[in-house]
Order: sequence, then C-alpha cells, then structure tokens
Amino acid sequence: TVLRLRNMVTSEELEDDAEYQDIGQDVAMECASSGRVTGIIIPRLKEGYPHDLQGDICVQFSTERDALSAGTKLCGRKFSGRTVKVDYLDPELFKNWNRQHGTVPNVKY
Repeated sequence: TVLRLRNMVTSEELEDDAEYQDIGQDVAMECASSGRVTGIIIPRLKEGYPHDLQGDICVQFSTERDALSAGTKLCGRKFSGRTVKVDYLDPELFKNWNRQHGTVPNVKY
C-alpha cells in the first residue's frame, strides 16, 4: 500500500520548510486521483533520515489497488525535470518512520 517515488526532489528543495510543505501538498493532490492517500513521508536529513533516502517521497494508500494504480500512472513521469522512478515500500517501515518522524505536516489528503 506504500509507493516509494524516487528521484523526485533534491535535498536543497527539502531544506526550505515552505517548499517541503508545497511538495507534500502537490504529491497528495496528484496521488489522490488514483485513490485514497492516507499519509506522505518525505525523508529529510534534519528529521534524522539517512542520506540515501533524500529525493524519495513515500505515499501510503488505503488499498494496494490504489497504490498500484498510482505507481503505474507516475512511473516515468517528469517532476521538476527529473524522471520519477517507482517501487514499493514495506508498510511496516512506513509505519515505523511515521511513528518516529511523522508525516508531512498540514497536508490535506
């Protein structure tokens, strides 16, 4: 139920809190067209995530079907000039990250 969208953002874009919020909201709106989004995590160094997760956006959907639909739709698309790569994240890992760091604040799903 969790998509891992890779190569979407840079660490520089994530440093600015307002831009971080805007990215989260844009992704939520785009993904909502494929199904019900229940959470978004955008790993940042300042929240304690490892460096190798920079540029990833993790989106949790209410069903696997919704996640698959969104993954098919987003794979290979361009986001800020970068080609999006899609794979799936273990829902337990998403749950642990959410517990430790939370999702992107103030994003409406």
